[in-house]
Amino acid sequence: MQINTQERIEIAWSDNSDDDNEWQSHQLEVKKPLDKSDIDQIEPGLAEEMKEIEQNDRFLNRKILRIYIGKED
Repeated sequence: MQINTQERIEIAWSDNSDDDNEWQSHQLEVKKPLDKSDIDQIEPGLAEEMKEIEQNDRFLNRKILRIYIGKED
């Protein structure tokens, strides 16, 4: 994992509000293990790092922020 990097991601924004995007939702998971569907969606190198972190941290002291973006027609 690289440190001090950033990535710009542009997404569609609903016009209903300047602060809230109705096409985006999020979920913060705390101290939960990754399941196979999570690992399958992560870049292989990062997935291996995450598995190693889980094996070495039996208390799962981490947080995962999931952001879902989609526009319903």
